Amino acid sequence: MFTVGRRQYTGGTLKAQAAILIHELGHRMNQSGGAAGFQPDAGDKSAGRSNDKFVDKYCGKLIGDLK
Repeated sequence: MFTVGRRQYTGGTLKAQAAILIHELGHRMNQSGGAAGFQPDAGDKSAGRSNDKFVDKYCGKLIGDLK
């Protein structure tokens, strides 16, 4: 079993899927100037953790409330 994101959502769950989707949307938004501070993180675990903190800060409650 694997986990996703800063809050360690169980892989395959709705919460994990939402965290991944929002994380990936952050990359896309950053390309168009909408998610300032979101970093490219391919192969960079530190940047990935930083991005997960970003997702948690702005979307953690939303993701946590999913059932």
